[in-house]
Amino acid sequence: MYLLPQSRFLRGFLLGLSGASMLLYVWHTETMLAQQQANKVPTVAQPTASTTSALQQQLHLIELLQKSYSISEGTEETDVRQVLQQRRHFGLFEQLVQQTRVDISDLIQPNQGFSAAQFYAALMRMRQQLERQAAQAELDALSKPATPTTATP
Repeated sequence: MYLLPQSRFLRGFLLGLSGASMLLYVWHTETMLAQQQANKVPTVAQPTASTTSALQQQLHLIELLQKSYSISEGTEETDVRQVLQQRRHFGLFEQLVQQTRVDISDLIQPNQGFSAAQFYAALMRMRQQLERQAAQAELDALSKPATPTTATP
């Protein structure tokens, strides 16, 4: 079948126009979804930002203490309290104990020395407590109903 040049042009033009409109529609819907997702993320993360940063700092301090005073073969029973006091890290450990409010009295006595194994066990107990608190805070933030946002066209 023979088509006139004008009809070929119109068919091509309409096909291009419909393809462009479909691409524009897809692009527009993806942009709107991305904006809605971006609006939802800050509302969930905002209330726990200060709590999370404090917990992260405490977890980082525990990790540093664990790496610095790791247990190696033959050092399980050495007195870590003296080493901590010599390096002036005992104050950091005491602050950490006060901030975390974890009961480690069965592992470490306030006026007595303690072994590397006891120190490591106390740090692990504090770390577990802080990780539990962080998980609880995140779950609480996720369970709060987000404020509904209306999209403007």
